[in-house]
Amino acid sequence: MQTKIKNSVIHVVSLLIDNQYKKLAELSNSRLTAKEIEEAVKDYGETLIMPSDEAFNEIDFLEIENAESKEWSVEFDLWSKESGKTDLTLQLTLTQIDEGELNIELDDIHVL
Repeated sequence: MQTKIKNSVIHVVSLLIDNQYKKLAELSNSRLTAKEIEEAVKDYGETLIMPSDEAFNEIDFLEIENAESKEWSVEFDLWSKESGKTDLTLQLTLTQIDEGELNIELDDIHVL
């Protein structure tokens, strides 16, 4: 399951880096609108970049006890060209919808 979580986070980070805020909001059943996602990134004021594979091996996730489905709460620190690892954190909820797929819900992007 760790690989599926990692791949989901990589996908979300890729969309953020590519400024695909509308696609991210639609894909993720986001609690945030495309405009809110864009504002969170732009207000931070740095250029997001893809971190190393090593950073994705350190994703902080916790399984949520739920009788209906398997869910994970995920936190991941974003990286920027200017600072490297930042204090801008991506928060996701991932829900297993079948054996091969996870539903992505973008809960928040904020400074910790």
